[in-house]
This record gives sequence, structure tokens and C-alpha cells, in this order.
Amino acid sequence: MRLRYIILYFLFFSMPLSVWSAPYLDYNERCKNAYQLIFELRFNQALDSLDAEKKEHPDNLIPGYLYHYHLFIKTFIGEEQATFNELKHNHEIITGQIKAMPMLSPLRNFCLAECYLMTALSKLKFKEYLTAALQVKKAYSLLTENQKKFPEFELNLKSLGVLHAFIGAVPENYQWLVKIAGMDGSVSNGIKELEQSFMKTREDSDAFHFMNKEIAFTYIFTRNQLKPDPEWVIKFLSGLKLGNEPLDLFFSTNIYYSTGRSAQIIPLIENYHADDEVYPIHYFQFLLGMSKLDKLDFSSFSNFINYVKLHKGNSFIKAAYQKMAWIKLLQNDKAGYDAMITEVKNVGNDFTDEDKQAQNELITHQEPNTYILKIRLLFDGGYYQEALKLLAKGSNEAKTAKDQLEYKYRLARVLDKLEMTDRAKEFYLKTIDHGQDLKFYYAAASCNFLAQMYEKEKDYVLAEKYYKKCLSLRDHEYQNSLDQKAKAGLNRIAGSR
Repeated sequence: MRLRYIILYFLFFSMPLSVWSAPYLDYNERCKNAYQLIFELRFNQALDSLDAEKKEHPDNLIPGYLYHYHLFIKTFIGEEQATFNELKHNHEIITGQIKAMPMLSPLRNFCLAECYLMTALSKLKFKEYLTAALQVKKAYSLLTENQKKFPEFELNLKSLGVLHAFIGAVPENYQWLVKIAGMDGSVSNGIKELEQSFMKTREDSDAFHFMNKEIAFTYIFTRNQLKPDPEWVIKFLSGLKLGNEPLDLFFSTNIYYSTGRSAQIIPLIENYHADDEVYPIHYFQFLLGMSKLDKLDFSSFSNFINYVKLHKGNSFIKAAYQKMAWIKLLQNDKAGYDAMITEVKNVGNDFTDEDKQAQNELITHQEPNTYILKIRLLFDGGYYQEALKLLAKGSNEAKTAKDQLEYKYRLARVLDKLEMTDRAKEFYLKTIDHGQDLKFYYAAASCNFLAQMYEKEKDYVLAEKYYKKCLSLRDHEYQNSLDQKAKAGLNRIAGSR
């Protein structure tokens, strides 16, 4: 018997340590550095660092998780099928490894949920809607459980906040799906949770301070989408320590564009020069083209050409051809317009609202009125006084019923931005009255903006009336985004009363 124990003792202590070790999740300094390199789109350097970490600490699963993170960002930006296929394959490997871990650390559920969310967002781009929805549900359940077990874990509220906010903005006709999935949320609470996560990780002493910029971008994007306040969002953006990194530029320029500040975008993108180690964001060419076109600079044509040549994915490709068609039209080249708008049917997909609108212009043969098109572009770029001067020529340039309706809508938008509130309301109401029975988005958008004005004035009765009116108008362009904004508005009102 004694000899048996001696043999067992010898075998136990002579075995390699790896036999007895267990997988774990540790954001050590090397992993933090790899995360930063991924966020800077320096993927090759990041992967070298992750390989070194795996060799030295083979049981640390953070390198596998960060490899998945890099595939997500690469898929989201580049939209290439091969990268997406690799992400789906890697998803099964890394989630299987993390699921095998005991739930001793909050990082276990968090990393697992993030893998589900990253894969789900990628699947949405490739129109794999059913499996994407199932993975969002899994992420929601994991994060909810994590919040109960580890309520002080600051990263929970980053992902849970996004889910709660966007669940709160789901239109009524899809609420039954959310309820069946057992998910719940509100816009106000979700945004509050994101703010808490941002504020906590902003402290230098916080263990996850290195993720603060990512959380800041998530917070600002969600709030800008669901609780629009241009002045607040620009002030918040100016308070961030942004450099010349590609994702810094990506988020800031998108915020500038959504708040009518395209003039600020042009020098930022034109002065951006990344070295060969940085993964390229060809979308900058599309955004630069849009920003230049908004001030009626037709040299933007070359930016749209560059985008469709360089970008291997499908998003904004139809929109780019539409914008090139507009340029030809504004240059009185009708044949050029016809050639470019015809290309819309052969390229890209209609995943984004911009691509849907381009497709609709082709299908309905609704060639834009160049007078109103100029007003629209100037408005989108934030050139409100210039747009108002054109509008002052009068509506005699608007020949068709559609053009006359759009004229009223564009006038309302410009007056709204110039804080000529009473007149803006007058023309929003005219647009609603004349357009509610037509299959254009102008009446629905007017309902939404009119409701926002009343919400700002704390007249919640009228705000509710027009948000509901917006939701009642169907089968128009921008249906999903306008429904989401109206539902988010109703959700905010419910929390304000």
C-alpha cells in the first residue's frame, strides 16, 4: 500500500503543469496592448502579440476572444465574405471554450455574450436575420444573469445598456417578438446604464479603463440614435481625447455628418493618411464624397468612384451610384444620370436606408427635381442659410405633387434648424396634411420632427400624438428608421411623465 502511494505521489508531481491547469480569462498587459492595436486597426501587430501570449499562457482565453473581436471589426468595416465565414467558424471555437469554464469570474459571461453580439451584428449585415436574433437573445440572457451575480462589474452595463435602449425602441408591430424572447428594456434606462459604464471606466484606476473609448463611442452612438440632441452630442465628442486613429475618425465624422456639420468632415478625411499596417476604411471615400456633394462640389464624383472600386462589401454601393447619377443630373447630363441610376440594379444590396432609397428611385423612375435636390443637399450639409435663399425663390420650381410636397418638407426642416419654430410647425403640419395618403416619407418624417419639437417643449400630449401618427403611416422610405425614432420618442415620454 505504501509503495502505491509513493508511485501516485511521484506521478502527480512529475506530470506537466498543463495537465492540471484550467482555462481562464486574464486581460494582462500584453492582452491590453493587443486590444489597443486591434482598436487602432493594426491587426498584424495585434495578432503577433496574441500569438506570443498563447505560447506563454496557453490557457488564457483572452487571446482567442480578441481574435474574434478583430474578425468582427474587420467584417464590420470590410464586409468581405471570406472574413465573415472565418468569424462564424471562429465563433463556434471560442464560445465552446468559454462555455466550458466555470462561472467564477464576470468576464466569463461578458466575453461569451460579446461573442454572440459581435457575430449577430455581422450576420445582420449579411442578412442572416434569424440566427442573428437568436444570438442576441443568448447575449441578453447571459448579461442579465451576469448583472445579478456581479452587479458591480462595470462592463455589464455597456452591452446591457445598448440592448435595453434598442429593445425600448422596437416598434409596436415587432414588440411581440421581443416579449416571446423574454427581453425587456427602455431607451432612458439603457442610455443611463451606458453612461454609468462610461463614467466608471473613465477613472484611471479602473481595471477596464483601457476600454473607455470604445464604451464612449457606444454611448454616444446609442444616445445620438435614440435621444437626438446635436448640441449635447457635439459637446460630448469634444470632451473626448481623440487622436488621428481610424476609428476615432470614423465615429467623429459620422457624428458630424448626422448633426449637419459636413464642412468639418472634409479637412479631417483629406488630412488622414494611414500607413500600410492599418486596415483601410474605404467608407471614408463615400463620406468625403457626401460631404463635398452637400456643398455642391461635383469633384465628389471621384470619391464615389474610388469607393465603389475599393470597397469589397455591399453597403452604400447603390447609394454611391445614385449620388453619381445626381451629380450628372445637376450638370445637365441626362444621359449620364440614366446610365448611373441604371447601375443601381446591378450592384450592392439594400441593407441600409440609403441603399433602399437609391433602389426605390430606380424602380419608381422618380428623377429628382434639381432645384429641390440642391436644397436637400445644402440642408444635409448644414448650409441652412444657403438652403433658405434657394427656398425663397418660391415653390414655382416644384412642378409635380411630389415636388410640391417635398418643397414644404424641406422648408419646414430648414426653418426648424434656424429655430423659426412657429413657421416650422406650420409647414410640418402642411406636409403631414398633404402627404399622409402618399407613399413618400415626408409626412412620417414631419410627424417625427414635430413630435420632437413638442417633446422638447414638454408638451407630451402633442408629442405622443405625432409620434403615434408617425407609426401609423406605412409603406414609405426610411420606414424602419423612422419607426424606431418614433418608438424611442414614445419610450422617452413614458419615462418623463
